[in-house]
Amino acid sequence: MKNILHISLLTVVLMLSSCTKTIDLEYDATPSKLVVSGYVSNEEIYVTLTRTSNMESQLESLFVNGATVTISGDDGYEETLEQDNDGRYISPTGAKGTPGTTYTLNITKGDTTCTANCKMPEPASLDSVKIEWNELISDFYLRTAKFFVGDTSANGFYQTIIHTNGEVFKWDLMSNEIDQGKNKYKLIGIMTKATWEDAEEDKKKGNNLDDYNVIYLDDEVVFELRALDENVYKFYSSLDENTNQAINPKSNIEGDGCLGFFSAYYSSSLKCIYTNDDVILLTNKKGIIML
Repeated sequence: MKNILHISLLTVVLMLSSCTKTIDLEYDATPSKLVVSGYVSNEEIYVTLTRTSNMESQLESLFVNGATVTISGDDGYEETLEQDNDGRYISPTGAKGTPGTTYTLNITKGDTTCTANCKMPEPASLDSVKIEWNELISDFYLRTAKFFVGDTSANGFYQTIIHTNGEVFKWDLMSNEIDQGKNKYKLIGIMTKATWEDAEEDKKKGNNLDDYNVIYLDDEVVFELRALDENVYKFYSSLDENTNQAINPKSNIEGDGCLGFFSAYYSSSLKCIYTNDDVILLTNKKGIIML
């Protein structure tokens, strides 16, 4: 972006005297791009479309409506998705993905066309999750969740996600290459005990909770394991690495003016109502056990 400022000595004097002066900024507008978030899983199929914005269109809606979105599979499946909300397109038949199938996404909006391919991995199961307080140093406790993978996906790339009340709370990545061992697991730090206690106290008092990022008592918590295609794993990995940098993550979306990703994944999950027990064990084999 190009900024040209003309500030005279008089302007500086006026500024120091608490007066104001309008300064015009000249900049090169960046063309808007289509941002794709496409999902095919063993539970649902949907795509969300938004667009990037520049300074001149900050007040405009970023949802992209009226696009033509189709998904097909090498198993013969093919469907045009229907829009059910701003920027969201779903399968009109409630179709679900099949492991081992390679899916193709095609999107057309005006002069913009986007395409992507992704193969859904073979199923992987979330065997169990262990949530506990860990004392790292004296009187400093960290709440952690340990994801144990049972039946592993052949390609060995996963995303672990914690959802609270229907919203993503935290996520991380794991792979067979990095997380070694017969019983593969991923450890995610959730919150410190001191912060959680402060948040619960403020919640009881009806105070503002915007500064807290914790799981509250009686929240519905879902622990999800997603078996990912390798390219999608790389997208999330680069997204995590570039969080504080002005660099777009590696994308499997092709087409001029397109960003985002298309993921065909297999999902397995466990859920509970959150308590403050020292240890909470969730398992797919015996239901929910509180220790």
